[in-house]
Parts: sequence; C-alpha cells; structure tokens
Amino acid sequence: MKKSTKTLWIYTAVLFSIAILLILVTTFTQSKIVDDDGNLSVLGSLTATSKQKINNLQEINLQLTNELNALKQTQEETQAALDTANQSLQDEQAVKEKVAKLYKAYADDDYETMKAMLEEVSQTQVDERIPTLYKRVKNAIAEYEE
Repeated sequence: MKKSTKTLWIYTAVLFSIAILLILVTTFTQSKIVDDDGNLSVLGSLTATSKQKINNLQEINLQLTNELNALKQTQEETQAALDTANQSLQDEQAVKEKVAKLYKAYADDDYETMKAMLEEVSQTQVDERIPTLYKRVKNAIAEYEE
C-alpha cells in the first residue's frame, strides 16, 4: 500500500506541475496577445483589416450606387427624348396622311372632302409638303361654291 500511496503522490505532483505549467504558458501567451490598452492585438489587427475592407466595400458600393443613379437619369432623359421623337414622328405621319388625302380629294374633284381636310390642316403644313396646293384647293372650293 505504501507503494501505491507513493505512486499516487508522484502522480498528483506531476499533474499539479503540469497544471501550473499550463497556467504559466497560458498567461505568457495571453500577455503577448493582449495590448497595454486591453485590446487583443491579434484580434485587433484582424478587426482593423476587416474594418478597412468593409470601408472599402462601402465606398465601392457608394460609387456604384451613384453611377447607377446617373445611368438611370440618363436612361430617363433618353426615354423622354425618344418619346418626344416618336410623338413628333406620329404627328408628322398624321399630317402627311391628311395632306395626301387632301391631294387625292383635289385630284378627284371631291369638294366636300377638300373642305373637311382644309379644316384639319394648316396652310403651312400643306405648303411644306406640296407647295401652292393649299391655295389651289381654296380656289377650287371657292369656284365650286359660286
């Protein structure tokens, strides 16, 4: 029994020594990791790097957002110009059709249609496409009504 007691004391002393050694190693490594300010230096550098990357990503995000807004504005302006051009084209096409109808009525001596078409188009619109047609139609209607 003495031998087992002696072994037990040796075993306890070794375990106690290992525990003290582990505590010392932990304290030593902890003192290297922790700065004087109480901040963890390893984690602090990792946090600083992460914060820098986050700041960089936020700046890039802001730049891309501004660029997107500028492109949206440009797209809206371009769409408005396109809509205006399309409307002008439709108006021009409608005027051309009216002038063509007026010319056909003039060629066919259809005085009622000529009268109706003169109310829908102006002299400038007609003369821009077929010079003097407006006056000829006016004269033809005047002669018809006499």
